[in-house]
Order: sequence, then C-alpha cells, then structure tokens
Amino acid sequence: MAKKEVEVEVEIEIGILKIKDLGFMINDSIDPGEESQIQYNLDLNYNLDEDWIEFTIEAEFRDSLTEKSYLNGKVLTRFQVKNLKNFINPQGINLPPEIMTTMFSMSFTHTRAILAKNTVGSKFGDAYLPIINPVEVLNHFLGKNRVFE
Repeated sequence: MAKKEVEVEVEIEIGILKIKDLGFMINDSIDPGEESQIQYNLDLNYNLDEDWIEFTIEAEFRDSLTEKSYLNGKVLTRFQVKNLKNFINPQGINLPPEIMTTMFSMSFTHTRAILAKNTVGSKFGDAYLPIINPVEVLNHFLGKNRVFE
C-alpha cells in the first residue's frame, strides 16, 4: 500500500500593531567617498501571551574608506499573529517562510520610508536604502540567528 502525503493549508491571520522610529543619527562632518557601505542588523522578538512578533531593523551607512558611520536609523515593526503559540517548536518560531518573508519585507520597507523621511533636507537626503531581495536577506539573518526556520 502506498503512502499519500496530504498538504494541509493553514490560515494565518496577521496584522500590523506598531511601527516605531527607535532612533536616527546623521553625522554631517563626514563626506563619504564615491562608495558607501550599508550594514543591516535585525533583532527578532516575540510574545506568546500577547500574540505578537516584532522585527527591529537597523541600517547604518558607512564611508568605505574610513568606515566611519554617517547615517543610521532603527525602526521597529510589530505584527499581531493570531494563535502565535501554535507556531512554536523547540528551535523557536515555525511560521511558513512566505509569512516570515512578508513580515520582514514590510518591516524593511518601513525602515526605508522612515529613514528617507528623516533625511529630507539634510546633506544625505538622497541616501536611500536599496531595493533588496527579502528572501536572500532574511535567509542571511536566519542562518546567523537560528531563531526562525
């Protein structure tokens, strides 16, 4: 007798609870050269009692030659995930990759928008976060942090 795999579709309800500008810095004394580096940091937190997960993304622009930071922004996006405790395993949260990618992509877009708003009228008003491949960037962080599958 052959085994048959059955795919079960699970409906997951998510929504945005909070978008918060956690910090911003411009160092006008630095004149970056032609090329700059952008370093990203991701902090993931969740609360099972309150059914939320949050992505805090920090972006830092550095001069490639001196490696001095001249622009930095940090933004938190918190999502409500109904019945979040149903998506826990011993390694952490086990949400479908599509849901994680969607939440990360939205969080990154919020970071880009708030950083752009904060730089308007400044020396670095044209310093935008680039369009990214959210799957690649999220996989980079998840491989490093091993919090999510």
